[in-house]
Amino acid sequence: MAKSRRIPKYVHHKPSGQARVRINGKDRYLGKFGTPGSHELYDELISELVIDVEPASCKTLTAVLAAWWPECKARYHKGKGKLGGAQNWRPIIRLLREKHGDERAEDLGPKKLRQTLESAAEEQDWSLSYTKMQLTRVRTIYDWAVSEELIAVTAYQRLKSIKLRHGRKTEPIPPVPDDIVTQTLPHLKPIIADMVRLQRLTGMRPGELVIMRAADVDRSGDVWEYVPERHKTQHRGKSRVVYIGPKAREILAPWMLKAGEYIFPSGRSPRYTTGTFQQAVYRTCRRHDITQWSPNQLRKAAATDVRSKLDVEHAASLLGHSSATVTGQHYAANDRHRGIEAAKLLG
Repeated sequence: MAKSRRIPKYVHHKPSGQARVRINGKDRYLGKFGTPGSHELYDELISELVIDVEPASCKTLTAVLAAWWPECKARYHKGKGKLGGAQNWRPIIRLLREKHGDERAEDLGPKKLRQTLESAAEEQDWSLSYTKMQLTRVRTIYDWAVSEELIAVTAYQRLKSIKLRHGRKTEPIPPVPDDIVTQTLPHLKPIIADMVRLQRLTGMRPGELVIMRAADVDRSGDVWEYVPERHKTQHRGKSRVVYIGPKAREILAPWMLKAGEYIFPSGRSPRYTTGTFQQAVYRTCRRHDITQWSPNQLRKAAATDVRSKLDVEHAASLLGHSSATVTGQHYAANDRHRGIEAAKLLG
């Protein structure tokens, strides 16, 4: 069997406090040890060392991860920060590299990976749902590596058999009661209060709300249709339409008339972020001794309202969830109809 090229390690240079990697006999300093920036620079440098002529059976896991990183950034570049959604892959990439980086990628079997993930869940207090998400990410990496002929398909197939058992169980976050929202509204800045009202009436995600632009809203019908520039499931090829009923239109219209690039500008930037929007709500609740709630709970409140008055299919259409009972063009047409009905119900 051909011998795999050894991938230089990410190490701590204690005298300087920096991360370091030695490539071709030359030390490269990456910035403060353990920081996201140092890991990003390491991945960039290592990705250049992946040798395509190596047989798949000799690929180390670090080599596969380094090859995956440019693909990851291209797929998940949308979102907050320089790396967008790609930054969410950092923890699992780092874990795999630290625990199994020098091993052949094909040697990471179900038992070994399950033990690694469950140990990390215990040490880092991961919830079971988050641990399962990390498992899904590992499978995605292996699926891609198979398509690039970096590893054999059997390596990916074996990981599909894993069943995780351990991880902190989390209680579902409930919808925020309307009376709590009513208590909060008078104490919020007018723009934040209207953002809260609009989200409660439409069920959109906070991330969809803060990036609203006038150009993205179709106002030709009784129910306006907002197509976000980007959304959570965009990388899966799914579309997203937010339906805006009569009451929601009354709230939105004045802000659209004076909108710049974004409909809801912040005083210090062109728009609010999900973080600054949430913090505005949190601060108000603390200052006025109101039970704390988050904007994500408004979405759940809207869905609960529609589900109780119509049905689960209408709630799914409002939230932009896929239906498990209908597909194709039939689904697309009915989905829009249900979304409009739900928007009219909520206002």
